[in-house]
Amino acid sequence: GVPNLVFVLMDDVGGNDLGYEASTWIDFATPNMDALVADGVHLTRHYGGWVCAPTRASLMTGRYAYRSGLGKLPEDAANLPLDEVTLAQELQQ
Repeated sequence: GVPNLVFVLMDDVGGNDLGYEASTWIDFATPNMDALVADGVHLTRHYGGWVCAPTRASLMTGRYAYRSGLGKLPEDAANLPLDEVTLAQELQQ
């Protein structure tokens, strides 16, 4: 069968904000995220934009945000161009 794909993108989360990162300074548990990481693929080499729209555009297209037109200031960027091929479209093939 076709495998399930769950991708979690979180805004404003630091590298030590989750239990699976072996953080010793947080005072709360993250058991659900810890379980997802333990049973799935944990990507550790990544780049996040300074606001969420460029990061999401990169995730959806596999391109640097500037190449999709969303790497500018938020007020300069409207929407992802309709001719961009997204990950969702590729997965439907």
